[in-house]
Amino acid sequence: MGEYAIRRADPDHHRVEKGHVMTDWNRPPSQDHPMLRSADHDRDLKFVTAPITKLERPTEHLLRVSARIPDDLLDAEWDAPNVTLRLELGERFEGASRVSTVRRYLPDSQEIEVDVVMHGTTGVMMTWASEVAVGDPLVFRGPRQHFVIPAADADRPVALFLDCTAIPALYSILVDWTPGRTAIGWVETDDADAFAELPQVEGVTLTRIAPGIHGDGGELMGHARGLDDPARYVVWAAGERDDMRSLRRFFRSEVGLGKDEANIFGYWKQGVTNTEIDNRRLAGYQKIVSEGGSLEDFDDLTIGV
Repeated sequence: MGEYAIRRADPDHHRVEKGHVMTDWNRPPSQDHPMLRSADHDRDLKFVTAPITKLERPTEHLLRVSARIPDDLLDAEWDAPNVTLRLELGERFEGASRVSTVRRYLPDSQEIEVDVVMHGTTGVMMTWASEVAVGDPLVFRGPRQHFVIPAADADRPVALFLDCTAIPALYSILVDWTPGRTAIGWVETDDADAFAELPQVEGVTLTRIAPGIHGDGGELMGHARGLDDPARYVVWAAGERDDMRSLRRFFRSEVGLGKDEANIFGYWKQGVTNTEIDNRRLAGYQKIVSEGGSLEDFDDLTIGV
């Protein structure tokens, strides 16, 4: 499965930072960096300029951006679950980019939908979102499918653990859900309206829980430990990095699930800018390549942030 070494489904539109001192780690990596334009990192990606066709506010905290994919850049992968694209915000934002999840692809109109969570704080993505208008170009590289439900033992139930940052990814996964497969899941979010937009799928039971203190698995860990016989599940989880590390440790080390039975990814980290996470990911990717590895060898949760 192809993935971004940096700015994968790590949307700054979900967590925006303010009050941080600018350091080398907090300067956006140049999008012309040779590692980010290498054949390994950019393989199969298209460079797309898509006109924005619609801007909506489905909930108080969401801006939904729709854009039309040009005829010559259509790809069957746009319709796959949990597809990401890397938005390139331009020189006005120091060449910064952010990866976003495609919530939905509408084949009849060739449009993609991308949700931006509006936190009312400062940051490049919030500034971009406050200024964007219908008719503006949405410039990005993609599509690239991110991690999906583990393929191991399709008859096993699925356990889902996520926060608000992963709601667009879960939406796309539920739209493509395999009939007859069962799941239980917990979504940590204050946005009841965003939770209510998730598709209702037969056999899938989701519970919204209030956000708590992050670290050591947070509120999600209590539900993971409360599973009846957790070893019978396959796991999909996404959210705050320390919470996700704790969940992966629990399911892999304590429960004994294999790597192909638990897909768990950290999108953001409490108290750390997404730009710093991006830079540390880039440094980690450079090290892997220097040692003869490739993007396929990149394990995001081992990055020291």
